[in-house]
Parts: sequence; C-alpha cells; structure tokens
Amino acid sequence: MIGQTISHYRITAELGRGGMGVVYKAEDLTLRRTVALKFLSPHLLADPQQKKRFLHEAQAAAALDHPNITTIHEIYEADGQTFIAMAFVEGGNLTEKVGDGPMAIDEALDIAVQVARGLSKAHEAGVIHRDVKPGNVIVTPEGQAKVVDFGLAKLATQTRLTKSGTMVGTVAYMSPEQAAGDAVDHRTDIWSLGVMLYEMLSGELPFKGAVEPALLYSIMHEAPRPIIETRREVPGTLEDVLDKALTKDPAKRYQTMTALLSDLETQRDLISRGIKTPRSSLLRRLRRRRLTAPLLVLTATIAASAWLAIDRGWLPTGDAGNSGPADPRPWVMVAEFDAPRESPSLGVAARHLVIATLDESNIVEAVPTEQIRIGLSLAAMPETTRVDGAIAREIAYRSGIRTVVEGRIDRLGSNYAIVLRAVDADNGSVICSFNDTANGEDALIATLRRLAEKLREGLGEKRSALQQTHLRWTAATPSFEAYRKYAEAFEMQQMQGDDRGSLVLLREVLRIDPDFAEAWALKMFGHWHLSEMDSVRYALNQALRHPERLTEEGQMFLQQCKESLDGNFERADALSQELIRRGYQLSSSLGNRVGLLMIAGRYQEALDCARRAAHVGPFGPQQWVLANEIDMLLMFGLIDEARLESTKLRGTALAYHMAIPVAASDWTAADSLARLFRNDPTLADDIHEQALVVMACNRAAEGSLLEAGSLLRQAHSDSDRDFFLVVASSDRGRDISMSGIGDSTTGERVIRALTMAARSDTAEASRFLHGLSKDDLRDSGVRQDLVMALEHELAGRWRQATDLLAPLSRGSYRFGIGLDRVYLRWITAESFVSQDLPDSAAAYFELALTPGVSPWTSRLNARMLSSLVRLRLVSLYAQTGRGDEAARQFAILDREVTHPDADMTRLITEARAALEAAGQPARAGR
Repeated sequence: MIGQTISHYRITAELGRGGMGVVYKAEDLTLRRTVALKFLSPHLLADPQQKKRFLHEAQAAAALDHPNITTIHEIYEADGQTFIAMAFVEGGNLTEKVGDGPMAIDEALDIAVQVARGLSKAHEAGVIHRDVKPGNVIVTPEGQAKVVDFGLAKLATQTRLTKSGTMVGTVAYMSPEQAAGDAVDHRTDIWSLGVMLYEMLSGELPFKGAVEPALLYSIMHEAPRPIIETRREVPGTLEDVLDKALTKDPAKRYQTMTALLSDLETQRDLISRGIKTPRSSLLRRLRRRRLTAPLLVLTATIAASAWLAIDRGWLPTGDAGNSGPADPRPWVMVAEFDAPRESPSLGVAARHLVIATLDESNIVEAVPTEQIRIGLSLAAMPETTRVDGAIAREIAYRSGIRTVVEGRIDRLGSNYAIVLRAVDADNGSVICSFNDTANGEDALIATLRRLAEKLREGLGEKRSALQQTHLRWTAATPSFEAYRKYAEAFEMQQMQGDDRGSLVLLREVLRIDPDFAEAWALKMFGHWHLSEMDSVRYALNQALRHPERLTEEGQMFLQQCKESLDGNFERADALSQELIRRGYQLSSSLGNRVGLLMIAGRYQEALDCARRAAHVGPFGPQQWVLANEIDMLLMFGLIDEARLESTKLRGTALAYHMAIPVAASDWTAADSLARLFRNDPTLADDIHEQALVVMACNRAAEGSLLEAGSLLRQAHSDSDRDFFLVVASSDRGRDISMSGIGDSTTGERVIRALTMAARSDTAEASRFLHGLSKDDLRDSGVRQDLVMALEHELAGRWRQATDLLAPLSRGSYRFGIGLDRVYLRWITAESFVSQDLPDSAAAYFELALTPGVSPWTSRLNARMLSSLVRLRLVSLYAQTGRGDEAARQFAILDREVTHPDADMTRLITEARAALEAAGQPARAGR
C-alpha cells in the first residue's frame, strides 16, 4: 500500500504488523502533518455488534486528551476497510528497551508513573485499556511515554476467546480474572502495569510458562519470585507496591489507578532524593512465598499407581478420638549429610535413620524426598543437585520452612564421630547441636537414634512423648551394613527410578538380614513398578511375616495392600480410613483410598480424596499424585483442566502430555507429539518408549500392522498390545510363543490363555497354563471369575464362560491382572463367535471401540485394535444380513486405513468379498 492515497492520507511507510492489523506511516494531506494509520484485520469486525461496541470504545478513547496517551484523530470506514488515524510518535515501543535487560530503577519508575497518569485519565473517563504491555507503550527520544491502542483489547477479547473460555493473545500481562475469561474492570490495567514494572526492574516476567497453559496457571495460582531476589537494590517499599499491584484478588489490589500512581510517585521521589527504605518484613515475605494454588475441582478415577509410591509423607498421628487427621506439624528440611569421600553411602544411611526417628515426632515432620525434588525444580535447580545445608536452607526459605537439619559423620579409625544440628533457615543461626561417638559400625544405629531424639527434644518435644515413641520404636534392622544398602536401594528406586538396580541391591540386603521387613516392602514396590505381580505377593507376604520389625501403621499399610490385592476391598477401605485418621503417609493413604472408592462406585468421595492427596506437602503435588489427577480428568473427558494440570509435569511424567490428545481422540496431534518426544535425546527412555507405543497404535489403526509390531518391540513394551495385535490379526495366532511377549508371571500367562481359548485354540491356551497350580492362580490375585471363565472355555463350556466374561467386560476394569477392558471385550466377543452368536459378538466388538469412562490407555488400546475390530464387524454384520451396518463399518475402515501393509490388504480384500456377498458393494470412505 506504500504510495497509495486513502481519503486524505497518503501512505509513506509500513511501521509494523500484529494480530490486529498493520500500522503505516502516512501524511495528512489536509492538515500537513505526519500520522500513523492502523488498519484493522477484517475478522475483528465481522460481527456487527462487535463492530458497534468497538466504535463506541474508540470514540471514547478519541476524546481523551493527555500527554501520555497517543491522540486519536479519527476512525475511517470505507470500501470494507477500517483504520484509526492517530498522532505519529517518534521513538520505539517499550519492548525494545525491556529487551536490553533490567532498566535503571529511576528510569523504570519514571515510565511507570507516566503510564499510570495516562491510564488514570482514561479510567476517569470510563475507558479501560485491557491490554497494557510494553508493546503498547511508545517512548520518545526525550523519554516521554505514550500509551496506544485503547479499545482494541476488548475487540480482540471478544473475537479470540476459545470455546472453553481460555484467553488467547498477549497472555503474559493479563490479570488472573482476564486470564480466566471472567469479567474485568479498571483493576485489570493496574495488574498489567504491575507486571510491566516488574519486568522493567528485573529484566524478566514475574509469571512464566514454557507453553500458554503453564503461563495461565502461573498467573492465576503462583506467587512471583520476590523482586529483591532478582535485584537486591530494589527498595523494600517499592517491593510492597509491586506486591499490592500483583495481588491476585482484585478486591485486595489497588482499587484505583490514582492510588497506584500516588505510591509510584512517592517511590520515584524517594529514589531521586537518595532515601533508602527498609525491606518488607520477613513474615510478609514468608507468607507470600507459601502461596499455593486453590484446589481444582477434579473428577476422580481409580488411582492404581497410588500403591506404587513410597513418599514418606511424614504427617502427624491424630488423636484417637478424632475422625480426621491432626493439624499439620511444622515442616523441617533434612539436608544430605556430609560423610567421608570414600564412603558417601554412610551419609545416606545416617540421614535415612534420622528421618525415620523424626517421623515419630509429634511436633515436626520431615519434608519427603519427592517434595525436595519439587522444591529444587521450583528453585530452577536440577533435580540431581546435592541438597547440602546451604541448598536446603535456600529451598526452605523460599517456601517458609523455618528449620533445616544438618548432619555430619566422620570415621575415627574403627569408630565414628557424628554431629547433628538444627539451623534457622532464615539467617543460618544454630538452634541446637548435638554430637556423639559410635564405637564401631554396630553402634551406629543406636547412636544415631539417640542423637535424633536429642534433636527432637532440642526443638521442643517433651521427654514423655520421646519415651512413648522410644518404647514403640524397634530397629528396622540391627545391621548398619544392611541399612546402608537399603538406603541406597531406596534412593535408587525413588529418586532415580531404577527399579531393577534397586532389586539387585535389595537381594544383597536380604542376604545380610533375611527378616528386614522394610527391605521386603521396598522390594515389593520395585516388582509392582515392573508389573511382576507374583513377586509382589511373595515380597509382601515376607514383609508381613515380621511384624515386630514394623511400626503399627506400617503393618496396617502392608495389610491394606494385601487385602486390596485379594479383592477384599471393604477390609482394605477400613484400614485405609484408619491410616488417614492417624495421618500416616497421608498423600499415599488418600491416594490408595481413591482406588478403593472408585471400585465401590463412590465417586464424590473419591474426588475428595484425590483433591487432598494432590495438595499434601509444602511444595505442591508430587508427580505420581499429579499423574493420577490427570488420569482422572482424562477419564471423564475434562481435557482443558487436564491440559492445565499437565503444565506442572516433569521427568518421566512428561509422557502424560501425549495422553491429552489421546483422550481427546486427536490422533494427528498425538502422533506428532509422539514423534517429537521419540526424537528428543534429552528425554528419558521411559518417555521414548511411551512415544513408540503411541506411534504403534496409530500405525495399527492405519493398517500398518508389521510396522506397529516393530515399534512395539522397539518400545520393549511389557503390556499385552503386541500379543493382542498379532493374535487379532492372524488366523489362529499359532506363531505366538512365550518369548518376546512380556514376562512369564502367572497373570501374564492367564491373559494369554484367555486369549487363545477365545480363539478356540485350547491346545495353545493349555500350553500357557502348563505348570500353574491352583495355588499359583490364587496367589497371583487374578479374579476367580476370570479363572472360572478360563476353565469353562478350556472345557468347551462357552455359554458359562461368556456368562462370566460379559458382565466383567462391561463393568470395572480392575481384574487383578494387567488386562485392559478393551481387550476383555475383544475376548468376550470372540467367545460369542465360538458359540455361533454373531449378534452378541458384534455388540461386544462395538463396545471395544468405545471404552467410555476408563483410563486414557484404554483409548490407546481401542485405537490399536480399531481397524481389526472393524474388519470383524464387517464380516459379522454381513453374515447376519445387516448389510447397511457392514457397509458403514467398511466405509469407516476404508477412510481410516490409509497405509495398509500386505497383511491388512489381504484382510480388507476378504472383508470386501464378504460385503459384496451380502449384496452391499464396497463404497470408498475417503
């Protein structure tokens, strides 16, 4: 458009482009002045009502006359074009200055004062800007600040809201109420100016997020990093001004721009006169840092992985007369202990023993290991950072934790010198300190125990309480060598995610002390993570054989695990409620109960437990708890909330980002994200493997069965997907062998036997069951009705088998083994085929395509089998004279199977022949 004349303006240059239009420099031919013309994008004015409201806003803004507001000359409409003619201002926008790093405090304050003056004038005239940001502030070479683009933000808001109400556009400067899509008033401009001032002073935004949902979450729920931590010379009173401007509740924010302007002018005057002001009080800073997100309204699902976590919740023991847990005790942060360089495991074991003793206190509770990892992440430190005394004090200070416990253990010949001390996290002063000597390694456990009890007394615990817990306490093991290896295995499993490595180490532990109940319990969790359920039961039973080595709550927790594995959910729930009442490892106990309540169909109670479990701890939700929340949200289709929660994921839990498009059936997005994750060398192997599984399921749905199988093998998938893929796509599945299809635990073998029996291959089913006794089947935790169904199938009693399988496949997806409901529906359908009941078979194949309210992984499994299930449906519908239904399924198949390999091409050819035999010519679905 350069050189064109529109009305009485001749365009001379382009100044910039943005989401709302293009800005040109132009000459006013009538008044002989230089102006700026902003041409608005046509889509912004597509709605006549929106256009009318915008023109009203723009007219109000044009009436503003203030040196810190860019003057609007006119609004022009002609030939389908709308532009705003405004005064041309020499200079650049504030974004360019902020991009150079932190500004001088006096300069930042001067610009903030000028912007506040302009906005105050606008507010008095009833005009709200709604998009205050550096890009909408022009600074002249003389330092004069002018605000531009009044009225446009509301227009953008009206036309750029998503269906869910989530705002898009310039998110970083939005107020919480604006980010939430709620109604806004003049106080939204106050917030945005506060964000802008913070950025000018620190060189960074107060609220951050790698993706838009993460940024929205930060704006609505997180406290900004205190400005004095990024720039120490910022006066304390200016910090207080920022705090008030950035208060999330509009009612507690500055109520007028004039009030904020007054405080900004005062701060500028103090700076110019060189008057120093005190820091804001420590109490206020601590209170600000402890800000936590409000509980999100979540929908619950079974939290199967709740049993997989050892999070050492360190929560209080409630009074026996109370129905709920006692009030939480103050947190203490236990730093990693100093130890001889040649024996670092000595410090690890000593720290674990001290934490175990603090666990019994009635006045303090130690921060769990997983919570410390979250604290490191919030402090922008790698999770592998060694949390020594200095790091522990920094993390504690950030979250308002007042006390840090530090320890040191040194070798003196065959003896050991030990020092424990409690330190004030605020100033590093020593609260209390104790030291002692252990005469040889055998005395280490008793000495550490004695020092930890002195530490509790030094922190204010009464001697009578210490005596009670001492009488209750029994050493987990008399061997410090066993305990040291146990502590290493614990760190390996819980901190590094190395279950196999921890199991190797635990075997050494149990050779030293075969009755070490806690080691058996840790071994149980390692096998549980690996889905080796036979080994889980064996380790659990071994742990329960030695109750004298466990606390009372520890015995109850393990008994609860046993009852739930046995299917005795009422007894498990009673134990769960008692553990919650006592406050024992509250996050785990609440998470465990979620699953039990879901099985009982008590969804609202399950939701309440999930809420509480996700918000136990000083630093926010642990990753396994967060993953459970996301599971629940996705199960019930709450995609937007799950996406918001997913912004807090890290480590291997990042794989849940792929779960969101899977649950939304957005297979293109899921596949793109999986490819991205697979090719990112910085991500963990677990994420790479999950990405391969997602890709494999998509390839199978598209008809590339061989490629899908190859991807599953690359993923080292321990699920049944590879097995079902081959069986469902082959004539009889006779090429299946026990090698390469997962481990050979009882549960896995039962699954394979069920599948082969449903295919009428009793010989193959019997081979999978060969060598399994009734005791094996009982101890594996497999539901007895599944075992009975299998026995009926092997005996050819198909009706009795389907009488058991059908209700199971329609109901709960908890079967005591890793059998997804999608697969059970496929097995049930094949059983009906064996009875020559094609209508019933078709009904259950249809169910396999629609997992309904179930884990997101069920949708992935349904995706993998979708093309094969539709092939079966075409055949069954053609067989029963339902030609229209057969044709519909074939059309869908033809549309979705975009890359058929040779095997799939053969199967489609057979389906087409069946369709044509039924009098329905195959029609293209693409």
